[in-house]
Amino acid sequence: MNIGLLILLLLTLLILVFSYLRRARSRHALPIAPWDHQASETGLPPTYPDKESLPDLHPGHPDTLHQLVLAFHLCNLTIPVWNRYTGGHHPAWRNSTSSPWFRLDPHILERAHTAAGAIARDNEVNARQEVESVFRDFIEPVIALQDGAWPAGYPVKKCFLATYNLLKGILEKQDARASAAAFSLSITQSLDCLELSGLYTTEGLQDLLNEWKQEDSPGSPTKIHR
Repeated sequence: MNIGLLILLLLTLLILVFSYLRRARSRHALPIAPWDHQASETGLPPTYPDKESLPDLHPGHPDTLHQLVLAFHLCNLTIPVWNRYTGGHHPAWRNSTSSPWFRLDPHILERAHTAAGAIARDNEVNARQEVESVFRDFIEPVIALQDGAWPAGYPVKKCFLATYNLLKGILEKQDARASAAAFSLSITQSLDCLELSGLYTTEGLQDLLNEWKQEDSPGSPTKIHR
């Protein structure tokens, strides 16, 4: 037999075997979530984009003060997600390869919750100035999240944006509708963060909110402890 023909037949056989094995492997491969690499960076379990969000679970108190306190409480529950992500270090990003690095204070959420907590507990008007100061520090990171310059994992994004909207709701105090919308969005984002990070199951969140609604005075400032 012609040696050239034999080599051609062997190569053809190898190609067929390789194609078969590749198809077989792809049929048994597990689906990979688009942000699994982000989850590994944050130390959080993988989450999937088709996971149901929970916008319909929050009580939606008509009183914006009650919404403020619930939003504050849920934001506090997301803190472990943020702490695991930062590890005490400054998250950093830049908008382009030629732009300077932006480094974020890893304690920014703690500062925000301290300022918001003073209002949630005691409705302190004097705390508004501190809220305004911290809120300004959120603007640049929020833009970076929206533009994709800051590649934080999905639960971390939800955690950060929930606190941002908590502060925004406080500063929109003169506009009750805008304030209520910001608090409602903060509540939804915190619920998403808690579920997607694995800190709570869907059922656990429902139990948490049911317990909140069953309080004699839901949203009472006395429920907040720091």
